[in-house]
Amino acid sequence: MNDASAPANLSRLAKRAAQGSVKELSPVIIYLSQPDVRETIRRIAEERVSDYGKDWLTLCIEYCENSSFGKQNFIVGLDGALEMFRVRKQVEMEALARLSAPHVVIDNPSYDWDGVWADIVACLQGLDWGG
Repeated sequence: MNDASAPANLSRLAKRAAQGSVKELSPVIIYLSQPDVRETIRRIAEERVSDYGKDWLTLCIEYCENSSFGKQNFIVGLDGALEMFRVRKQVEMEALARLSAPHVVIDNPSYDWDGVWADIVACLQGLDWGG
């Protein structure tokens, strides 16, 4: 991956949004993180079936290959798509670290969505809403 400007560009956009009209809405960012990109994509691919004659994973790989990032970084096949998702996650985490908006990263290695929901509720209940 050679697009070193991606993290800086995303961070600038996120900061601009946080300082603009979005800030007036007092956003809270909840980032759901899966530790293993390959395993997550495998699980999703097993659950999703496309109505377009191609399976979800094929469509996902084509999306990655044909995106401007994919073309600039020679993304090819499943391994290329997985690398693109790893880079995307890294960029998103770097952008979160630069934001002034309250945020939380919730890891979900066991795919326990009831536990994730409980974590989200606990985070929101713990915020000072200025009331």
